Amino acid sequence: MLFSVIKTGVFQDSVSLMLLTKKVSALPGVDRLSVMMGTPANKEIFRNTNLSTPEVEAARPSDLCVVIDAADESVVKDVMEGIAAFLSDQSVKRRGADYAQTKTLDGALVQLPDADIALISVAGRYAARLAGQALDRGLNVLLFSDNVALEDELHLKQKAHEKGLIVMGPDCGTSMVGGQPLAFANVNRTGSIGLVGASGTGLQAVMAGIDYHDEGVSHAIGLGGRDLSADIGGISALDAIDFLIRDPGTEVIVFISKPPAKEVRDRIVKALDGQEKPAVAIFLGEEGGGQDGNITFAGTLDEAAKLAVLALHDVRLAKARASFSTTQNQIRGLYCGGTLASEASMLIGRGLGVPFTGSHDEGIMFEAQGSTVIDLGDDAYTVGRAHPMIDPTLRGEMIVKAGEDPAVAVVLMDVVIGYGAHEDPAGQAAEMVEAARKARKAEGEVVFVAYVCGAKDDPQGLEAQRDKLHEAGIIIAESNREAVEYALSLTRAGASRTAKAANAAAGPKLLDHSPKIINLGLRSFADDILKSGGEVVHVNWAPPAGGDEELIAALDRLA
Repeated sequence: MLFSVIKTGVFQDSVSLMLLTKKVSALPGVDRLSVMMGTPANKEIFRNTNLSTPEVEAARPSDLCVVIDAADESVVKDVMEGIAAFLSDQSVKRRGADYAQTKTLDGALVQLPDADIALISVAGRYAARLAGQALDRGLNVLLFSDNVALEDELHLKQKAHEKGLIVMGPDCGTSMVGGQPLAFANVNRTGSIGLVGASGTGLQAVMAGIDYHDEGVSHAIGLGGRDLSADIGGISALDAIDFLIRDPGTEVIVFISKPPAKEVRDRIVKALDGQEKPAVAIFLGEEGGGQDGNITFAGTLDEAAKLAVLALHDVRLAKARASFSTTQNQIRGLYCGGTLASEASMLIGRGLGVPFTGSHDEGIMFEAQGSTVIDLGDDAYTVGRAHPMIDPTLRGEMIVKAGEDPAVAVVLMDVVIGYGAHEDPAGQAAEMVEAARKARKAEGEVVFVAYVCGAKDDPQGLEAQRDKLHEAGIIIAESNREAVEYALSLTRAGASRTAKAANAAAGPKLLDHSPKIINLGLRSFADDILKSGGEVVHVNWAPPAGGDEELIAALDRLA
């Protein structure tokens, strides 16, 4: 038997209602239970699940509808007491939140007058109205809400473009702006790769891949699923690309999309190719593997991440070469591990056209054309001192000496961890690299490249060691071979490419800092912003005018 209770004017967001339904459904005697707001879409769900009642049909969008399928009417009392207890607990949690709360957007702007982004996750029928109000108040919009009319999306994006703002969405589940995760997002390193995506999990997958390779993201701008349709024309996509082109913190651009309309794809490619930064594009469904100007096309998400990281390495190579003086052309390999030193010697010899002899005289594994590789674990260096894997002091001193040498361009090193090794070899290496940079008087900068030899569960912590090197500005290679190849690339002349100038005056302003957020809708998003170190004001939003659309329209005309 169905029993229904309507609680007038008790608005709750969908996540709260999901948690409430799950908890109260477990009460004894409850066969089925549904708790939703009385919106037209929810009424349709009630009907489709055979839980509709006359009371539900008469409810307003701002009314809380409780429908209980139970054999005994006495269960209703238990259910309503459970609901009351849940709502009371939610109210206590709201009052105890560590961020400001208001009931309106304008009230939030009083609390946070320099807010940058409105994160909107209310029901779709109200979302466009709120987004328009946010744009009118100078806020960029992340529109998480779905079921927004196509004509409303077009109008909002045109308005945003005219105002130098951007609308991410509707149905945008993932973004990260200025290092601040928004909606569904991971904890990623901040870095120099900027992403634009019409695919939420696609963005997340590429960001995770970039993070796996020890690189970070400047911005990840979501678009929503319809932006690349012929109807919308890629308005937000083109604005986002333009922003990343002009953003000094972005050095590589990645574009991620499900199959777009052909004419929109052509615009995207033209925008990416018409500027100086390297770009990676993945249009899911295409094979990838080609190149068009400065754009490399990927066929899969993991390939897009790898290509973006390689492109960033190429940018750094070019910058490093540009920073070298005319006398810098030598490599110094300072190794704790003998076999790693031997491999490096062999590879450098091949690269320089010098035969590998396998010589190990006084620990010198390679010496030609001014470049040297030294095995610091050789007997010549361990007389009266511990092996460098235990005590890397001597290697540290040699790092500083190499950094002072006017002819040295690259210093190669291994960081070997595990039982028996120094408790923090990466930390020690980072300190000595910093000392080398401070001590350098010669023209040009020295690039430091390291390979970490270890396993993830080693006592020093593989990721912790890599992080210390990364924070010190030391380039981390995935293998000793890769480290040597990087060093050889740096000491060879690099190809130059004619730069295409970006228009510094056009496009959305967006952000050059961590944004301040006004959250309207799902409270959990405000909680997550706070947890990630962001600044947020939450709006305890409820449908205006009891959700009466005619009355809302009348109020808008009077505004």
